[in-house]
Amino acid sequence: MDTTSRAPWLTVLRIALLGVGTLAALVLLSLAFGARPASAADAASAPPAQTQQRGLVTGVVDGLGETVHDVSGGVGRVVGGVVDPVRTAVAPAPA
Repeated sequence: MDTTSRAPWLTVLRIALLGVGTLAALVLLSLAFGARPASAADAASAPPAQTQQRGLVTGVVDGLGETVHDVSGGVGRVVGGVVDPVRTAVAPAPA
């Protein structure tokens, strides 16, 4: 016989503990990764971006986006500097 059939109250207790643990994990993750105030009045009366909370993931993603933008701009300038003389050298003569 299966242990869940012999002691159904243990199964109920196990499921309840699993639910409480999952809920606690979700609360901790939302606090760690950028929980925002839910009140619309706070958001409307708050000054722009200076007092807005930023989560860890948002900060990392924004920083990574800025870095990629800067690197791609630098690469574009370098490639442009190399390609421009070649474009002028192989440009077709006006008809």
